[in-house]
Parts: sequence; structure tokens; C-alpha cells
Amino acid sequence: MSNIEKIERFFKDNQKQSLILNSISEELDFFYIFVLRYFSKLSKFKLEAGNSEKIEENLNIFEGPKIHFYKSNDKKLINNLIGEKQNFILITDYKNYKKYRPQFDFLNGYEFKKDIHEFISNILKIKEKYLIEYCIENPALIYSETEKYLISQNYKSDYNKKDKDFILNIRKNIFQIKKESLSPKKIYDELKDEVKYKRLNFLTY
Repeated sequence: MSNIEKIERFFKDNQKQSLILNSISEELDFFYIFVLRYFSKLSKFKLEAGNSEKIEENLNIFEGPKIHFYKSNDKKLINNLIGEKQNFILITDYKNYKKYRPQFDFLNGYEFKKDIHEFISNILKIKEKYLIEYCIENPALIYSETEKYLISQNYKSDYNKKDKDFILNIRKNIFQIKKESLSPKKIYDELKDEVKYKRLNFLTY
């Protein structure tokens, strides 16, 4: 069963085990949290970020059932969560993931390329090749890129190829600047150009 299928099943049948995900990077955490929120909206469970200093209750008579997710490497918090009689989602480092995985229904973050492809293609029903490739390279942008496509249906492959080439050139410049140990300001200026370019493209759709 794929990670995407496990997440979907978790929100359909919350009697299953809690979920654990090994954190690979902030960008990939954004992607998986986006997927969690997507499936929570299709279910009766509201997804909320848990407080790292205390355990949140999943049931609120005024707001309905909730599922909390925690981004934490704190062993004390993890042990307390496991001792509770409610399911939750944990995003943690690989050391904790490896230790606690037998007690969870686990998601493997290293399968992110497969997961991004499956989510966009099978769940969102978007078959645009360049969009999928772009989101695999930039997981944190999956929401903005897929929304742009779903709103306008005008995500042209040749246009996106131009985007990729432009951004690739910026990143090559950054690599060269780092290699030659040049000014950090030049790196910052290149990064600003990339952000401005992406923002402009989003506004033009």
C-alpha cells in the first residue's frame, strides 16, 4: 500500500494505528501536511497542528472530531502521545522514526517522488507532465502550482519548460557564486529573482 493510500485510509477509518512520517526536509513536510489537509477535508475529521508542549484532545463537543499532527523530535512527548487512547500523526527525525515505527502505521518520506506523482495524477486527476515534474523538484509549491492549473486549466507545457529553464539558470548562477566564494549578497539577489519570477508567473495565470 502506498503512502497516499495509507493517508486516505487513515482518514476514512480512524480506528487504525496512528501515522508516523520521517522528516526529510521542510519542503517535503509542507507537501505531506498539504496531503493530510486535503484528505481531512474529505472526511469528518478536522486536522490541526498539535501543541508540542501538551497533548491535545481529539474530541471537542463544539467543533467535532479532530486529528492532531505533531512535528517533534521530543522523546518525552512521543512517549506520552503513544500512551494516550487517541490517534495522531507524528512527523519526526529518522532516529525516532526508526525507533518508534513498529508502533505506528508508517509513511516512508523517501518515497516522496512516487507520492507526489500519485497524488497529483491519481487524486487531483492532473496529468500535466511538466507540472508533476516541477512539483517533484519543488514540493513546497505543490499547492500554488496545482491550484493555478485547476483554476485556469491553462498550464502550458512549453511555457512551463521555459520556466524550468529560467529557474535552472538562476540556480546554476547560485552554484557558481558559491563555488567561487563570492558575495552572499549576490546569492541573495539571485534567490530574490527566482522568487519574483515565480510570483509573477502565478499572477499572470
